[in-house]
Amino acid sequence: MESIRNPVVYAALGDSMSIDDYAGGPGRGAASLLWRNRDHDFPAWAGRDLTTGDPTARLVLVASDGATSPRWRASSWGGCAGWRGLRRWPR
Repeated sequence: MESIRNPVVYAALGDSMSIDDYAGGPGRGAASLLWRNRDHDFPAWAGRDLTTGDPTARLVLVASDGATSPRWRASSWGGCAGWRGLRRWPR
C-alpha cells in the first residue's frame, strides 16, 4: 500500500458495533480494526487497515453505546462548529 502524504485522522462515529466494549476488549471493535487490524486474529485483512498506509494515522473514537443521529446532534460533538457546514441528509 502506498504511503499517504497528509496526516490521517479517522473520526469514528457509530454505536455499539463501532466500540470495543462488546467485541472482546481494546482494539477489537469495528472502528479500531479499520484503524489498526489485529493481523494475528484477522490475517485475511492484514495490510488493509489505515495504519498500514500511514503509521501516524490517528483514531478519534467518538462512537458510543446506543448512539443515534438525534442523540449525537444533541451532544457537544454534534454542536461543533466544524460540523455545522455539512449538508444534512433529507429526512
